[in-house]
Amino acid sequence: MDSLLKKRTYIGINITVHIIILFSFLSLFFFLYVSKIEGQAFKSEISDVIQTNMQTTLEKNKSVALPMISQSMPYLEYAKLQVQGPEEASVKQNFFIKFCASFVVLLLIAICLSIMLTLTFDCDKNVPLSEILLENTATFVLVGILEFIFFTKIAIKFVPAPPTLMMKTIISRVKETFQ
Repeated sequence: MDSLLKKRTYIGINITVHIIILFSFLSLFFFLYVSKIEGQAFKSEISDVIQTNMQTTLEKNKSVALPMISQSMPYLEYAKLQVQGPEEASVKQNFFIKFCASFVVLLLIAICLSIMLTLTFDCDKNVPLSEILLENTATFVLVGILEFIFFTKIAIKFVPAPPTLMMKTIISRVKETFQ
C-alpha cells in the first residue's frame, strides 16, 4: 500500500495543526498579556478621569455638593467595603472562559492525534509531522512577531473612547438620581 498521504489529507492535518497553534497562541497571548495591559489601562483611565474631572466639578458646585457628600458618607463607606477585592462573579466568569479555552485546545489536540494515529496505524500512512510542525512554527514565529509589534506599538496607543465620556456619564447619572 502507498505510504504517502494524499494532498488533501496532508492539507487537512496541516490546517488542524495550524488551528491548534493559532488558538493556543491567541488564548495565551490574551490571558497573559492583553488582559493585563487592558486592566492597567482601564484603571489608569478611571484614575485620570476621576482625578482631573471630579475636583473641578465639585469646585464649581461646592455649596451643593459638600453637604450632599457629607450626608452620603456612611453609604459611601458601606459601598467601599462592598467592592473591595475582585468581584466573585467576574472571577468565576474568567475562570470559566480560561477553562473553556483550555478544553478547546485539548479537544483539538485529541482530534488531531486521533486522525494521525488512525492514518499511521490503521491506514499505514506516513504522517510527516515534523514537516507540518516546521511549516507552522515558521509561519507563527513571523506572524507572532508582527502581532506583538502591532499590539505594543499601535493598538496599545489607540483610544477607543474619549476619557471624558466616563465623567460625563457619571455626572449625568448623579443628576438623574438627585433630580
